[in-house]
Amino acid sequence: MTKQEALQLLNCNVADLALKLEISSQAISQWPEKKIPLMREYQILDLAKGQIPIKRSTKNSNKAPI
Repeated sequence: MTKQEALQLLNCNVADLALKLEISSQAISQWPEKKIPLMREYQILDLAKGQIPIKRSTKNSNKAPI
């Protein structure tokens, strides 16, 4: 899924998508245009179905959510 397809699927802009995914719009701006991260794609598909998206576990991880 491309970034543009994700925005169209949820009928939102980058700021709205960031709120829905509980991440920063700056994180979304770092996604490649042609293929978003796979976990984010699953979360977006869940949102499109009206489901609560899976959460990324940050336990024992020093990495910030993407």
